[in-house]
Amino acid sequence: MFFEYNERRPRIGAGTYVSETAQVIGDVVIGDTCYVGHGAILRGDYGSITVGNGTAVEEGVVIHAPPDQCCRIGRSVTIGHGAVVHAARVGDRAVVGMGAILSIASEVGDGAIIAEGAVVKMRQIIERNVVAGGNPAHVIRGVAEKDVEYWKMGKQLYVDLAAKYLEKGMHRVAAITGDAVPTIDDIIIERLPEGQGFDGAKRWIDEKGEFVQVSYREDIGHVAFFELRRGQTRGKHYHGMKEEVFYVVSGALEATFASGPPNRKKKVTLEKGMKVHVPAGIAHSFYGIEDSLVVEYSPQYYDRADTVNVDMGG
Repeated sequence: MFFEYNERRPRIGAGTYVSETAQVIGDVVIGDTCYVGHGAILRGDYGSITVGNGTAVEEGVVIHAPPDQCCRIGRSVTIGHGAVVHAARVGDRAVVGMGAILSIASEVGDGAIIAEGAVVKMRQIIERNVVAGGNPAHVIRGVAEKDVEYWKMGKQLYVDLAAKYLEKGMHRVAAITGDAVPTIDDIIIERLPEGQGFDGAKRWIDEKGEFVQVSYREDIGHVAFFELRRGQTRGKHYHGMKEEVFYVVSGALEATFASGPPNRKKKVTLEKGMKVHVPAGIAHSFYGIEDSLVVEYSPQYYDRADTVNVDMGG
């Protein structure tokens, strides 16, 4: 993970997670609350690398610098999977898309977005707050407010992920063969992003009101819409075959999940704009913190015989 080379040794800040499968070599300084993903390589052997606070260096990224020079990466930068960074500077809040290449002595300005697969040539300078793409990279447009909001969410995601990895760790296990039994760790909870400018599940508000694309390229066998009033409870069951997805249209819920039959349990708060995917076999119940409206859908049709009621306790 960390390697000294020619009396050069890496240093990392508080709250920063560096995967044990990443390689950080030599004169590399990483700030606070950063995320360095699995398989990333930061080579500070004959050059040096600095990474600012809150920056995400995702899986498979390679960062290097020429002899006696420094590759400076700013604060709250996102460097996508598989990117190669040999730049002189990547400014604060910039985004480097997946598979992009920043060649020797190139510069990316503050807040700029480099599209996936783009190639920024040797010594090329991309100005601040623009979106650039292509090979060679060229300016496509200015950065819009929706870009800023979307990437603010993405950047916070990796700050939170770093904290989670530091808390939980990563543990080597034997491969699972056959059909794995779902556990509460298989529950997926996400907050749907706001904006129309990208594919997938999303939500937005315009002059007509709010529109939510809860499902995207998913087969729907069952759709329901339910109200849960404050202080009331729904659920307390699991399905043997049916997986379910719930989207909170309004209000707030306390969700309780347990393996079925229950032996592990966790509680989470679901708020407006959040979506939770519950695998088959996981018991679940919802308690109304506020008056709430929820959409429920599933790839499987509802079958009463597939429902098992359980006592989930308080």
